Amino acid sequence: MKTRLNRISGFTLIELVITIALAGMIMMMITPYFQSGITTSHRPAQWLQESLAIQRVMESMNGAYGKILYKNTAALQNLSTTIGAAGSSFNNSFGAYTVLENSFISFDNQGDEEAGGTVILKVTVCSPNNQGLQLTQLLTVQVSH
Repeated sequence: MKTRLNRISGFTLIELVITIALAGMIMMMITPYFQSGITTSHRPAQWLQESLAIQRVMESMNGAYGKILYKNTAALQNLSTTIGAAGSSFNNSFGAYTVLENSFISFDNQGDEEAGGTVILKVTVCSPNNQGLQLTQLLTVQVSH
């Protein structure tokens, strides 16, 4: 009588070691691709926060402008002074911002912008942490002739 040996199916120790070694090598090769994504994953949220903060600054400036709307050029000059000089950073009632431009402009007959004038104030502000987040606003007063 022949006895049949019951064979237990499964993996041998060598097969398991080879599989684990291959998986480890593959993980080491793909880790650099995932690592940069993990270490910079906070940037979109941070950019959005900074973008919203600079938007609130411009809205605050527009609110101040709304109080003087159409009054006179002296009121617009006072607002320009309150906003601050170009190249300066502030954290005041408007919020935290850096002024990139704060100047009076006019437009020539072709519609090109030129320096000077008294009725159009051009204000460009940016996030103090990110110069790429910029907003520009033209504020004007009506001049009666």
